[in-house]
Amino acid sequence: MQSLFRNIIIGLIFCVTTSLLLSCGNTSSDREDLLHYKDEKICILSINISTIATRASESSVKEQINSFRIIMIGNDTVELNKKITQNTNAADFNYFLTLPTSFGKKKFYLFANEDNVNDLQFQENRIPPGMTAPISLTNYLESFKEGNLASEFSELIYFSPDYKTDNNIISLPYSSVYEVNVTNSAQDIDMYLVPAATKFTFNFFNYRLTSYPIILEGLSINEVNPKTYLFGQVGREDYNKLVPGETEPSYWIDWLAKVSKLSQNEDGFSNNVNFNEKYGWIKDYSIPEYNNNTQTHFFFAATGASGTTTPVDPMLIYGGHEDETDEETIIPYVLTLGPYYIPESKNIIDPDTEGELSEGQQAYFLTIDWKESEEYKEMPEFTNVVISNLQALFRNTNIIINIRMRQGDVEIYAEIADWNSKSIKGWANEGSVPNL
Repeated sequence: MQSLFRNIIIGLIFCVTTSLLLSCGNTSSDREDLLHYKDEKICILSINISTIATRASESSVKEQINSFRIIMIGNDTVELNKKITQNTNAADFNYFLTLPTSFGKKKFYLFANEDNVNDLQFQENRIPPGMTAPISLTNYLESFKEGNLASEFSELIYFSPDYKTDNNIISLPYSSVYEVNVTNSAQDIDMYLVPAATKFTFNFFNYRLTSYPIILEGLSINEVNPKTYLFGQVGREDYNKLVPGETEPSYWIDWLAKVSKLSQNEDGFSNNVNFNEKYGWIKDYSIPEYNNNTQTHFFFAATGASGTTTPVDPMLIYGGHEDETDEETIIPYVLTLGPYYIPESKNIIDPDTEGELSEGQQAYFLTIDWKESEEYKEMPEFTNVVISNLQALFRNTNIIINIRMRQGDVEIYAEIADWNSKSIKGWANEGSVPNL
């Protein structure tokens, strides 16, 4: 690899390399033109870009990347603005770029699925000169031409996401920002894309031996922010975080990538809680219109559920049955709903008291609208119950909520998993049931 870099640099004396596009599996590679740097000392950057997801999802919803863009800015000048089209599973996305540049500090902006962000908003409504609302992300990014000044580029752009699926396919917006100090003639850099979303999945396990199903009419959460920044806005406290066992803190995006890989082996509620306590959370971040426009978000809302706007048919959770080989073992009926995607949020308000939580604390509150179909029986009320084991709702958070039902007993816990959880883990045998 080093000899290749030397040959490229020496070759500048008498030639200019041309663009090269290669494709191998789900990996794309580009080598950028050296024309702009023929009179300067250059460094060759080898940049490997992937998503934080560490494995393919087994979910019924396929997360896909349709396009990818990289912008590099140095000395307030756009050095590179490149968009590629590539339809691939998000977890399999990988892009390798061989990029010549001059020495000095550079800033990289990475985007995926920009075409799904169509109504950008700006701090204090400062719409860029020459543009009128509504502004698509693509039009905004295309306005930054290579060779032009980029002093007007804003990292505080935000939007109101609409995470819709199309034939069980979803193309979430991804983004990230990296600052690189180019000091060597050859540098290798890994960069990661972060989904601008959080994800919820609900697993209902019904162990009750009955022919009367439970009627599920609604699932909702308080308090969710309806708008989200395109780029994660992480504060000083969590901008660089230390992974236990390492001696140097990692940039927050790299920290997410490392923790995501480490979390794969933490099955079960007890291990999951211990893992989260050990590695911590990103809590120091900001959201647009902080706590001014939070709302109840319905994951699922059937006719009769309170506050519904788009009612659908209720879900039926049927009873379990005895194992044919062991009458003492009950096989539960399992209903899985989701994944559902919502914006990252930051809630410090108790929806019941409307007062602030303890300083530095966040909480999110789950409501389940359900009822018995059997006459004279009632399901327990479940309104604004705090989701334990969920201390922040920062982007890239995947929450699996497991509800276990027996006759006269309901047990619920939240599991914080890596973005693409391998499977439904179900109820953990070890550990105590959380006090909800």
